[in-house]
Amino acid sequence: MKPSSSVVLITSIGHALVHSITLIFPAIMIVLMGEFDVTLISLGKLGTVQFLCFGLTAFPAGYLVDRIGSRNVLSIYFFGISLSVIVLTLGQTFFALTIGLGLLGFFAGLYHPAGLNLISNTTHVSRNMGYHGISGSLGLALGPVLGGGIAGFADWRLAFLILGCISFLGGIYSFFKLDHDDIPARHHSMSIRNAIKPMHLAIFIIAALWGFAHHGIFNFMPIYFSQSVKWDMDPVTIGGIITAMVLLLGIFGQVFGGKLGEHFQRKNLLVWVVGLNIPFMLIMGFSQGAIMLGAAGLLGAINFTYQPISNSLIADITPKANRGIIYGISSGLGFGVGSFAATAGGYIGEYFEIRYIFPSLTIVLIPAVLISVWISMQVTESKTKTSQ
Repeated sequence: MKPSSSVVLITSIGHALVHSITLIFPAIMIVLMGEFDVTLISLGKLGTVQFLCFGLTAFPAGYLVDRIGSRNVLSIYFFGISLSVIVLTLGQTFFALTIGLGLLGFFAGLYHPAGLNLISNTTHVSRNMGYHGISGSLGLALGPVLGGGIAGFADWRLAFLILGCISFLGGIYSFFKLDHDDIPARHHSMSIRNAIKPMHLAIFIIAALWGFAHHGIFNFMPIYFSQSVKWDMDPVTIGGIITAMVLLLGIFGQVFGGKLGEHFQRKNLLVWVVGLNIPFMLIMGFSQGAIMLGAAGLLGAINFTYQPISNSLIADITPKANRGIIYGISSGLGFGVGSFAATAGGYIGEYFEIRYIFPSLTIVLIPAVLISVWISMQVTESKTKTSQ
């Protein structure tokens, strides 16, 4: 087993990076709309390209983790992000932007199966999943601030360039500081058909539905705040700052979810961490001013309790040798299906109003709650003895 301190450090860097760099795009949508003279629908489709590539890559990434090891996949992720940034910063057309964001999503999709697999093999899995989630929330908050803040006074490409340099350094650290995975032991893993149980299928469906709602919420938060909140500053900066504040509240959700997972059965908690999103999504769409901002803040905290609970539950029911591919399927569905929320939200925002996007997304969470109830009724058997 790798030293937990090194694993937590490098996965924290990787998790913060993957979410910050992919959330620069939503923060600069208003700028891109003017620079390239495109509609919200076109930008929604562009968001779908980024996150669809993100999701699709996670499937083979999970297989690669179980075959060549988390360390190698993680290194490819870091160096690939740097390559994507080069394409993004050199491109000057909407087509080049599409290629750059697609490439960014492609390499970003490598992270979660590798990072989560590393965390799942440490001691205190639930607690470390919470720490891992905190770094992701910090990254989510950094993306809108960096993108919106820089776009307010300089070229938005600079935001990508800064994170691309950090990614290159992360690649060097992961390659030289992490130990090689014990690959030979994994060759005896069971086939994927035998590895996936009914509860896995249920978790996959929830991941897809939750991913659709999650990405729809945070893809359109910056532009929603830019249009609905009137402060004495640049609208792009307003959207970035408020979205970052909401995402920072997600840290409390990550910590709270990780702590709950140490003391209660994760399968029972899933119902609450999915279902409690619904009322605050409704309030956010049908209110204004302080009530709307308060609902958005609470939604940010509640939404992120899902991640440590779900990821720890996968560790509970999955043998170590197959966790990479299970995390890959879960992440792939979450980001892949979630990517279409950008296009769906673009149509809703273009033909109706942006605020209607958030109540509309609650529709997909209703079946997710029902499936979570089914999971809570199942008998689980831990596949590996992990310290809580």
